Amino acid sequence: MFLREALCRDAELEEDIANLYAGLAARHASSRELAGRWTEMARRERRRARVLQAIVAAQGVAGDDGPFLVHVPLQLAGLRKVVEDARRDAGDSIAPLPAVELVERIEAADRGAIYQSLLELGRPEVVRLLRMLDNHVLPSCSDSANLMKLRDAAVASQSVTP
Repeated sequence: MFLREALCRDAELEEDIANLYAGLAARHASSRELAGRWTEMARRERRRARVLQAIVAAQGVAGDDGPFLVHVPLQLAGLRKVVEDARRDAGDSIAPLPAVELVERIEAADRGAIYQSLLELGRPEVVRLLRMLDNHVLPSCSDSANLMKLRDAAVASQSVTP
């Protein structure tokens, strides 16, 4: 699996975890403090997903899928299973303490190490994008030179066609 795909999969996992936490906030809405804490955790997970998606976007500008990662697919698959099990176990009416135990299982699944590893591997693409922005290397919105070349090629193709 290339870095790009690993980033996308981990971003999806972060979103799934955020949705789980938001669901727990809704289930425990009768406790303002508990619902607020679940909501804050959901926000944190969504923020993590957006960071991963931003790295994917930076890679897209560079046109690079990043390095091939051997160990990450297995780690992500293990984390996916933990999240799916937690979502199943949460059901429709999980009590607060068992819900916290679900979160402890998710958090213990080496999530931080996977996330940190992907951030470090993706950092060079973000730095490269920022350098491109600083040096105005990115294509401009108006690319008249390419339009002229396109027009010339279209005209030339008409004269060659029998």
